[in-house]
Order: sequence, then C-alpha cells, then structure tokens
Amino acid sequence: MTLPAPAPVTVDLPCWRVVARQAGRHLIENTIAPLAVFYTALVTLGLHWAFICGVSLWYLTLGYRLVRRQKIPAMLLVGTALVTARAVIGLATGSAFLYFLQPSLGNFAIGALFLGTVAFGRPLAARLGEEFCAIPAEVTAHHRLRGFFRRVSLLWAFVFCWNGALAIWMLVSVPVQQYLLISFGSSTTVIVSAIAISLWYFRRCTHRAGMQIRLGGRVIGGGPAPAPVPAAA
Repeated sequence: MTLPAPAPVTVDLPCWRVVARQAGRHLIENTIAPLAVFYTALVTLGLHWAFICGVSLWYLTLGYRLVRRQKIPAMLLVGTALVTARAVIGLATGSAFLYFLQPSLGNFAIGALFLGTVAFGRPLAARLGEEFCAIPAEVTAHHRLRGFFRRVSLLWAFVFCWNGALAIWMLVSVPVQQYLLISFGSSTTVIVSAIAISLWYFRRCTHRAGMQIRLGGRVIGGGPAPAPVPAAA
C-alpha cells in the first residue's frame, strides 16, 4: 500500500501585467523622463539649465504624488536626494563628468552589496524575492533555490559592476550628448537580458525542485510529480 504523494509547493507570483505596469512606471518616472528632460534642456538651453531642469522634474514628481496623496516610493525619495546632491555639485563645478560620476560609482556599490551578501550566505536576491514576490520560506530554503539565489546574486553583481565600468569609460571617451544615449541603451540591454536570464533560471530551478509557479492565480508550470510514498507495514 502506498500513500498519496505530497502536494507540490506552489510559488505564487503577481500577474505579469501588474509587474510590467509597475516596472514600466518606475522606469519612466526614475529613468526615461529625467533622461529626456536633461537631454532636451542640454541641447536647447545648455548644461547649466540641464542641471536645473533635471532636478526640478524629480521635485515635480514628488509634489504631484503629495498633492494626489499617493504613496511615495522609497526609490523616489532616495533618487530625489541623490539628484539634488548631484545638481548642486554640477552647478558649483559646471562639470557633467562629476554629475554623472556618482550614479556610475553607485553601480559598483550595489554590485559590492550583492557580492557581500553571497559571501555571508544571505544572498540579496533571496531577500528581494521574499519582499517583492512573497516567495514562501520553504521555497527560499530549498537547496536548489538556495543555489539559484546565490548564482543570480552573482549575476546581478556582475551586471551592476559592468554598467558602472562602461559608464565611466564612456564619460571619459565620448561627449555628454552621446553618453546619455549610449549609456541608456547599453545599460537597458544588459539589465533586460539579466532579467530574462533570471526568470528563465528561476523557472528551471523550481521545475527541477518539483514546485509549481502560479502567476496571477494561474499555474504555468511545475516539476515532475513526486513519487508515491510507501506506507509503513
């Protein structure tokens, strides 16, 4: 006599449309819109006004959310503070190099953070997964998924360090107008590729661990069915 196999662990993730909408909003609010405003002001009004217009957009976005009584993301507050400091340095020195150096160095800091968490056995990717996707503890504790989070943390450490090194190289090699366009295109390509690799590898690891992924309430995959458990004689 055999007992029925235990039900597979199900990993609940938000609907991809919700994730895409939130990610798109953050991308426009924190990257595309500031870049477009800075670039437009740079080519029409000059570097001085580009600094002013760039930081003004962040405060307009912050003010809009306050007036509408919307939740203010921590990324928006941190980004506003950092851009303010960069604008003050840029206006004081008139240097586009110093203005863009800070986010380039910030990439190295984030990459080092990912590496450090792997070294201490607490990969940052696992913590981010628990906070943003509500991944169950039994999933993050599974040996296959522990390996996944370590490797993905190393992948993102490489991504941030690569983007930082590429940005600094372009800062000293090309005019600022070209830097804005090339930097955005290259970093976006690398990040999108890393996201695709991370998602593919996550699904592969959960499949091998016999887990199911439920995306917005719909099961989209699962591992091989566990073998029936023999009953005690």
